[in-house]
Amino acid sequence: MPADIFGDAPPRPPGGKKEQTATAKANAKQSVIVLARVRAVVNDPAIYALAAQLPEKEAGSPGRPADFPLYIYLLYNALTAVFQSARATEAHLADPTYWSLVREGVAQCLDQAAADALPETGPTRNQWLYNRKKLVDHLPALLDAFRERALAQALSQGLLDPNAPRSWSAPGQTQLVVGDGTIPKSPTKAQKPTSIDERTGELRHHRVDPGAGLHSEGGDENTKVWGPKFVFLSSRSPHYHERVVLDLRYQRPRHPGGEAALAVDSAVRLAGFAPGMLGVVWDGALRGVHRNSLAKAGLLAINKQHRGAKPEKITALRGPACYHDLYAADGRVTERTLTEDGTAEYRPIPVTRVERRESSDSCRWYHVLAIPCYRGVTHIHRVRLDQNEEDTKRAFNTAEHLRQIPPGTATFDRLYGHRPDSESLNALLDTTWRHKRIIAYGADRQTLAVLAFAQTQNAIARHCYLRRTATDQQLRSAA
Repeated sequence: MPADIFGDAPPRPPGGKKEQTATAKANAKQSVIVLARVRAVVNDPAIYALAAQLPEKEAGSPGRPADFPLYIYLLYNALTAVFQSARATEAHLADPTYWSLVREGVAQCLDQAAADALPETGPTRNQWLYNRKKLVDHLPALLDAFRERALAQALSQGLLDPNAPRSWSAPGQTQLVVGDGTIPKSPTKAQKPTSIDERTGELRHHRVDPGAGLHSEGGDENTKVWGPKFVFLSSRSPHYHERVVLDLRYQRPRHPGGEAALAVDSAVRLAGFAPGMLGVVWDGALRGVHRNSLAKAGLLAINKQHRGAKPEKITALRGPACYHDLYAADGRVTERTLTEDGTAEYRPIPVTRVERRESSDSCRWYHVLAIPCYRGVTHIHRVRLDQNEEDTKRAFNTAEHLRQIPPGTATFDRLYGHRPDSESLNALLDTTWRHKRIIAYGADRQTLAVLAFAQTQNAIARHCYLRRTATDQQLRSAA
């Protein structure tokens, strides 16, 4: 690689494994016990703020008075992601120790009168199932409120800071969002309502999950997984347990554009509210058309280059006594030369600057190249990185062949190294429920269950952030 602003990627150590840093070793020793997780959830103001989307039963209306206010059922829903099931949540909230934690949280986030008005024990599973219908009825409003509160939390924790210094060629971890799609296990393996027992010939009936479907895994259309699929966006600081889930989307089977279309829609929407967001880190699901949409929205797209893309000619620069044949190869601009035996070689051209030019409705991106010439001079040339009409006419997929931050560079390796954080979030989702199966049937109820998971993760992030900053403040005061 040439000596440019992105740098050359260091060689990987033997075996492909990098040495664990001191920060990673220290983080690995930390954990949040169940009691602290419960306290984090019940003391999170965001969950009570979501309850504003739910209409309470009016006094004097027909029917008996409600046993609990609706925000309690939002708390119950979130706690199912702590205790792994609704039955276990009922059992824990029947215990005076855990119910007292709930009352303390209500007193802190609302007022003491609201806490005193609660019954002496928590709601039952049947009460929650009955009132879950009301939560599902207002699910779109709950999701919108969750996104708004999650972004506010991220900003309060120093993530996506609009006032932070910007470098489009070397953004920081807290200026990026990481995303991925994941498929939790359905509560049932059955894909058809009936089957024939091969041994007895008996007709068997099965409950089929209407929210599940066959989804490709890892972008491989030949590998299909049965279950509901969700797409997440999150951001985090280097500190342990301080990741904030910013968005979640249910992906229905055969969704137009699949995971990548949802990813682009979610990221562009988020960027409209978060000017401090510089880019998106994703896996191979994003292709040129998706990267182009993100670029037009003013965002960096950081994901691996797809294999098999052949070098494509960009242009030829002709000088008085020189000729430079520019090609797109391996995600960047190269110069094509021929060896003595006629073999084509593609030498990467140094990039001196990444330019982002913003207009009223779109953004344009350029690499400023320093093309070395055998005449002893350097030619400065700009190459556009997003699709324009000229590229479309000549059938050149610009964003498929040219990358804002090219793979194989030190900068790309550093930024793409944040992508496993999305796999970490997926692994946590898999272990959230008992037997690793989502505790609901149907898309809406499953989305509500995943919302509980996201609320719990954000509540823990807030808890750990407040604890860390309080400790840092004490250390500064002692010094």
